[in-house]
Amino acid sequence: MTKRPLKLLPVWLAISAVIIVAGIILMSLLGFNTAPERAKSYSFEVRYDVSVEIDPQKVSALEGICEQQFEAHNVSAAARQDGNDVTYNMTVITYVFSGDTSADALKLAKKGIDDAIKANAGLSEALISVDYYELSNVGGFAYDATWRGALGLTVGAIVALVYIGIRFGVGNAVTGLVLCAHDVAFTLSFLAIARIPTYTFAPLLFAAIAAVFSVVFWLIHCAQLRDAKKDAALRNLPSADAVSYAWENSWKKILIIAAAGIAMFAVAGGLAAAGVRLALLPAMISVAVAAYSSVLLGPALHIHIKGAFDKFFAKHKRYSGKKKAENRAAPEASEN
Repeated sequence: MTKRPLKLLPVWLAISAVIIVAGIILMSLLGFNTAPERAKSYSFEVRYDVSVEIDPQKVSALEGICEQQFEAHNVSAAARQDGNDVTYNMTVITYVFSGDTSADALKLAKKGIDDAIKANAGLSEALISVDYYELSNVGGFAYDATWRGALGLTVGAIVALVYIGIRFGVGNAVTGLVLCAHDVAFTLSFLAIARIPTYTFAPLLFAAIAAVFSVVFWLIHCAQLRDAKKDAALRNLPSADAVSYAWENSWKKILIIAAAGIAMFAVAGGLAAAGVRLALLPAMISVAVAAYSSVLLGPALHIHIKGAFDKFFAKHKRYSGKKKAENRAAPEASEN
């Protein structure tokens, strides 16, 4: 008997269609939310040793020199960050300037700060360095690593689909391919609709993760279908009943693995640095999408795909049997 969730294919198709169509429209108009990407900017760093750090008056004098020189050359820092360089045991003040700041003005400000430090009796003997750098398209995620990771996962998903076709039959591979394509499109669409902050190439990685989990979850369902086919009491079940049997024995396993995958990305993202966090937490969406399609959409769709392939192979088998019978009868007729 077909389970109720498997009778709701139009509902699952409607949900997916709405999300994917809306996502395609938003991707075309707005793209993804790549706000974490930093546009061109300048990082102006002032480093000083412990002899300055332990004297608040020297620190105040150094900060005052920097602010005076910035003001004298008409540049204004968009942000300031205080930190430490543990390698050289130095304190670092980083002033961040927008990309439209004049590089010549920063160069003059650097020279002015250097000259003012030399003229200051309290600072001239300290170890102080001043420099600035241009930053362009700096994010917390390596583009090349993202691309290679996405490509590797995609190849793995394709190989797994080929294995499904060989091991479990063409019908199962067709459904798996449809689910992979669906999960990729659904994941990208959800990222675009929800405007989840991400790096430029990260959506490719999230789509590949969705494809891999989609194939893994579908393999669980295929294994249950194969077990049903091996059981003499179940091998003659109608397509709908066979899929329903496999669904009943696989959906809990899929959800458990999905929960473990989501927890893994949640913990790793929670413990990671801010930049890496943006590359891990959205992967939970990929896992959730794959679980949705493998538990609800996939089995409901596979009832129809399996039914079509079963009818085709049954008809082909009858035709082959008829031809063999005719070929056996032909020699007997010629002998008579």
